[in-house]
Amino acid sequence: MSAVSKGFTMVEVLVACVLMSIGVVAVMRSAGQISATQAVLRQRETGQHLANGKLQEIVALGNIEQADTEGDFKDNGYSNFKWTAQVTPSGIENLDLVRVTVTKDGTDQNESSVAESLAYVAPAATGGAQ
Repeated sequence: MSAVSKGFTMVEVLVACVLMSIGVVAVMRSAGQISATQAVLRQRETGQHLANGKLQEIVALGNIEQADTEGDFKDNGYSNFKWTAQVTPSGIENLDLVRVTVTKDGTDQNESSVAESLAYVAPAATGGAQ
């Protein structure tokens, strides 16, 4: 008569522990990557929000030809973000293209946030007919 074994052998338990360890390590790595990705996305979202706000400010103030073309957001509490603005003719009379680029210190230009819009430019005043 042969005895029927009940339970796991030591080798089976060891293999199960190794497989569980591999799974736990993979999950922990994924969690670390998710945290890093969230930080990058938060930075990009902040940059885009600042770019949109600065664009609206420049357009709302009018007289875009004499507006500042660069600065930072220290007054807003974001001292590590800088902005530049470019105003170029759009090719349509009385409309200029306003482009605001926001970059964070320590990042390259490829990671910048950009907002752009067309802005009305009043025609130059002329002497007029009398």
